[in-house]
Amino acid sequence: MPSRSKTDLEFDVVVVGAGTAGLAAAKSAHAEGSRVALVDHGPLGSLCARRGCMPSKILLQSADALARARRLNGLGVSLQGDPTLDWLAVRKRERALVEEFVASVVRTTTMSKSFTLLRGAASFVDEDTLSVDGRVEGGDGKELLLSARGWVVATGSVTVIPKVPGLDDVEFLTSDDVFDLDAIPKSIAVIGAGAIAVELGQFLARAGAEVHLIGQDARLAALREGPLHDALSVPLSRELRLHLRTKIVRVRRDKTAARLSLESVGKHEEIRVEKILVAAGRRPNLQGLGLDRIGVRIDDGLPAHDEFLRSGHSALFVAGDVAGPPALLHVASRQGAVAGRNAAHPEKQERAPHDPNLTVVFCDPIVASVGLDPETAKRDGFDVCVASRRWAEQGKARIMDETEGVAELTVDRKTRKILGCQIVGVEADVLIHLPAYALHFGATVDDLLALPHYPPTLAEMFPSLAEGIL
Repeated sequence: MPSRSKTDLEFDVVVVGAGTAGLAAAKSAHAEGSRVALVDHGPLGSLCARRGCMPSKILLQSADALARARRLNGLGVSLQGDPTLDWLAVRKRERALVEEFVASVVRTTTMSKSFTLLRGAASFVDEDTLSVDGRVEGGDGKELLLSARGWVVATGSVTVIPKVPGLDDVEFLTSDDVFDLDAIPKSIAVIGAGAIAVELGQFLARAGAEVHLIGQDARLAALREGPLHDALSVPLSRELRLHLRTKIVRVRRDKTAARLSLESVGKHEEIRVEKILVAAGRRPNLQGLGLDRIGVRIDDGLPAHDEFLRSGHSALFVAGDVAGPPALLHVASRQGAVAGRNAAHPEKQERAPHDPNLTVVFCDPIVASVGLDPETAKRDGFDVCVASRRWAEQGKARIMDETEGVAELTVDRKTRKILGCQIVGVEADVLIHLPAYALHFGATVDDLLALPHYPPTLAEMFPSLAEGIL
């Protein structure tokens, strides 16, 4: 850390982190007339483009195409031989596309006129001063002290490594490592049962691995137990070995395999696998920032903040993964824009945008959700009315031979306003946007019923659900 008492550069707003949230914050602060610095030690290009949503969806697209090809017999289409996945070809395609995505973000970052880009590791000296050490890998070689009137911390996230006895003593993969595999392992244990674990676990199974997916509770992809969960767990169990409500007692490795001792409902089991993949989620990346030096309270790994995204003293704001779940690109972008404006005008605060909790898990079948589920709505005091429909009841789904799935619509009985929708099924990632728009505009179930829906389409599910409320 530089020992000079005076700062080298003065700005109105300094943003730490050049990902989705940080870029949005820097641009919005500049739009407010502020002189802005954007600090990042690299590599540039955003987590989403490099190691997150984009590369994983490229892999999933190939695996989904393989699974659909294997189901073509149901449509009367025959292929010569059994379709297979060429991992090296898939990886080559993934790397080429990711290179394009990253290059686009890097160009936006390095060529922007909205801010001064400084490459180095950031650490707060006090409430008014930030140290930037450019001597780190990816830095620009300079040591600087910056001062500003407002700050935004948007440093993204890192993988969570759970405390499992013996795990630190064996080699394991994280979700960041899957893209660099030279070959698909013959067998693998996936630790976790959330979105990342389910997506990558199913991909690896379709790529040829024997996959054991291990979750501590009974839920897959955060779905509550019931028809929606069954609509995912039943088809998933045909491809993966599911170990839910399972504790990993110990991990060890012999000469040929990793051994995981499992305990579930009083029963003990040991599994042997070639590889272990830790996919237990992500946490805010706060390492080295020195937030404790400026009075920021950390609760369960998250910087405590208010509805204005303000954390600690009145001029520091957080956005994106650092602000906590949901860790989604569109949320990070909106939060970053608000945090940037608030940092530019600490005296004129704007509340963080309301997020309808729009989420998608790109497994097969796809899981999509927006708004409140029935249990949450009841806890929030709503008099709830729920309608559900199975995919097998939809004409278009039967035509497509994609009949595994369930949709559920939650409505306030008193006002008839739509509160939420959960879908497990084909094209749920597209379909979920219609109830998302309905929530945004405060639509009622009657509004939904009045909308035209062309037959036969999967969107016909929505008037069918609305009729179930009447």
